[in-house]
Amino acid sequence: MILPTTAQTCLINGLTIRYAVIGQGPPLLLIHGFGAMLEYWYQNIEYFAQKYQVIVVDLPGFGYSDAPKSSPDLDYYSDFIKHFMDALALKTADIVGHSLGGAVALRFSECHTAYVKKLILLSSAGFATQLGWSFRLLTLPILGKILLKASREQFAAVFRSHVYDPHCLTDEFIDLIYQAQNNQMAQEIFLALLKRDANIFGIKPRVIAPIAKDIKYLQDINILMLWGKQDHVLDYNIHTAAAKKLLATVPLISIDHCGHLPQLEHSTFVNKTIGEFLQC
Repeated sequence: MILPTTAQTCLINGLTIRYAVIGQGPPLLLIHGFGAMLEYWYQNIEYFAQKYQVIVVDLPGFGYSDAPKSSPDLDYYSDFIKHFMDALALKTADIVGHSLGGAVALRFSECHTAYVKKLILLSSAGFATQLGWSFRLLTLPILGKILLKASREQFAAVFRSHVYDPHCLTDEFIDLIYQAQNNQMAQEIFLALLKRDANIFGIKPRVIAPIAKDIKYLQDINILMLWGKQDHVLDYNIHTAAAKKLLATVPLISIDHCGHLPQLEHSTFVNKTIGEFLQC
């Protein structure tokens, strides 16, 4: 597992950003989801680093990166990815996005098409407004703050409810994520970002509207989608149906016995599938 001591920092638009670069070869950028951090890719980095220069980053407001002063939207994160790639002198990259990171990768690919070689979406946001109750309840006044102050055991129980097999999330991994999120500043940032884009009804429609509006700009990019069939955070049936309406010709690989974190729960299959897609 990548520990915080192995990561680097850089300055992007006045924010200190935590990231790591592992391996050599064509650049492969992995973008994590909401409330996540670069460690969410620990089951994938070593595999891809055999052939690629793997870049993982804590998005602004998540992990150990600084939070922006104003609450960011998808266009903010899209521009951030461009500035981040420019800072690392990356002219192009293959990009993998998970959950929120998928929506960020989609928007980035629409706005900065020349930077993207291939795009892989894992249980990606950006297509529908449905959102699991564990996130929707956090948007409620007072209750959200109470729920975020969960004990380590309560946090682990909720976290493990996001996967099909709770044993795929090790105690070591849960401890690492809990440590990063178990402070007042991190919790306040988390709630502010969540409430900007979601409420008790789910993801706000205005959040995903730009993706649908500019979907035509993805027509020349080779895209692959993977989704856990038991994903209840971004419900498999609802979100894959919406995704296929927008990206009708893009292949969708469904993973059985898999929840919202396919890169952790079925890392061997995900690594092999993405690796083959990148090589073809």
